[in-house]
Amino acid sequence: MRRIFIAAAAVLAMSLAGGAAQAEDTLKIGLQSAMTGWGAVWGVPLRATTEMYVDEINEAGGLEVGGKTYMIELFVDDHKADTKLAKAGLERFIHQEGIKILMIHFDNGPDAWLGLPEDVRAGLVHVSPVWRPDVFSPPHNGFGTLNLPPNFAPVLFGQVAADHPDVKTVVELSPRGPFPEMAVRNDKAAVESLGLEWLGVEYFDPDLADPLPVVTKVLALNPDMLNLGCVGQTGPQLLKLARQLGYEGVMSCSCEDDINLYLGHAGPEAAEGFYIIGSHGFPEGPELMAFREKYTEREGEWTAVSLAFYQGIRVLLAGIQKAGSIDDIPAIVEGVRQSSVVQELLPGNPVITWGGTETWGQAHQMQVPVVLNTIKDGQATTVAVIPPTVP
Repeated sequence: MRRIFIAAAAVLAMSLAGGAAQAEDTLKIGLQSAMTGWGAVWGVPLRATTEMYVDEINEAGGLEVGGKTYMIELFVDDHKADTKLAKAGLERFIHQEGIKILMIHFDNGPDAWLGLPEDVRAGLVHVSPVWRPDVFSPPHNGFGTLNLPPNFAPVLFGQVAADHPDVKTVVELSPRGPFPEMAVRNDKAAVESLGLEWLGVEYFDPDLADPLPVVTKVLALNPDMLNLGCVGQTGPQLLKLARQLGYEGVMSCSCEDDINLYLGHAGPEAAEGFYIIGSHGFPEGPELMAFREKYTEREGEWTAVSLAFYQGIRVLLAGIQKAGSIDDIPAIVEGVRQSSVVQELLPGNPVITWGGTETWGQAHQMQVPVVLNTIKDGQATTVAVIPPTVP
């Protein structure tokens, strides 16, 4: 387990506060994701954006909660998208470090969470960028900070159908796994609701070394549209390969990702007309450009996916402040539920609140607008920004 103390920031903050913040005045948060391997395209931005905001809080003197000021100590665990490692990491967080406040990611995090005894889960809260109704519904103290996949599919396929009325058949490429396979089911339902023919899905292992066989297999079906599911860092390679093999149909990705990664890898010609669910709109505003510069300075390279994780730590800390306690879990749950986030990095600066009651019985799902981007004339362009439609 990698333990992030943010030591320099903490020392600076304590010196500015005249040494008022003592070791016992510490708020511990455990963050777990895939920092290496195929899932790093999402895990690294989650870690980076969380650290960035924690740094800001600590450098400003700490987080004021219930009349006391706390320095935030962030513990980071790389479960490598492996459920056994995720379970071991959670147990270290809970039993060795005494952490009650968590951010868990990928299916492996929720799977590990469900493996915890019910009485242990009752004393924890997690704010997580996943879509897993089974860890957000009662009695779970879980909040989802990503958009709902059922929102993505109707926006993407509906726009393609409007722009390309000649599209009649759709095939999909997707990695295996509970979350990607759930997303495939959403895609299939959206395609069929539009009266299009679903030709099927070709699954591959997440650590796919040679994509040629799977791409060749789906292209043999001669689809009008080839959609990429939650393919992660394999996506740009799949796009480029399909075009190199002569595919001229519509291509898209129904899972949120950075369109410029696809453009940079595949090139303008191959990426032209490619659709993807995005993390922000174009053209980029000054706030976004400033955030990108800060992120790039810290991490060495920019990915727009970081914006998908921007609001999680912010709403979590806001909820803790509203609760007035760092260890009263029922109060923190209610505090998070009552908190909102102004997402100044999205078009229109939307105020993001909670929904999801009709989906899983409690308002624990962030209502994030769906951004759909495409490549037009060699440039990333926003096609639509749609409010969430799933209650």
